[in-house]
Amino acid sequence: MLPVPELRAESGGLVVALRFRAEAAADVAGHGADELISGLREALAQFSLCPGFASGEVCQSIDDPHALMLMLRWQEVGAYRRALSRYDIKVAVVPLLSLAQDEPSAFEVATAADGHGIRDFGSLIAADAQQVRLGEAAAGVVPPLR
Repeated sequence: MLPVPELRAESGGLVVALRFRAEAAADVAGHGADELISGLREALAQFSLCPGFASGEVCQSIDDPHALMLMLRWQEVGAYRRALSRYDIKVAVVPLLSLAQDEPSAFEVATAADGHGIRDFGSLIAADAQQVRLGEAAAGVVPPLR
């Protein structure tokens, strides 16, 4: 049996970066850039009411005014997943999120630097998360990045 790495009590949190193209939103949903920005501001307001929400921003690219991003920070992955399950989020926010670019958007914080120096965090993803099937128990956590 593989050794199970020690799980740190402290999580680095979760960062969600959802990227949008204003012209794609216009093509799919008839949203102009102003409507998309307004929708992203409302999504940010809705998420900010959820337990485990840490912070968030609506961002615009300095190189391309049609590229927008909704950046969310969560205390841990479960808080984000629970937020997506809330009725008010499903109704008001998820349709807008479906306009985001189809790419990975949720990332665990592996290493962080702040006033306390540089810290590494262990992953909360099970070591066998990509192999385990429904009904099977997962193993220990993934060790920190090297």
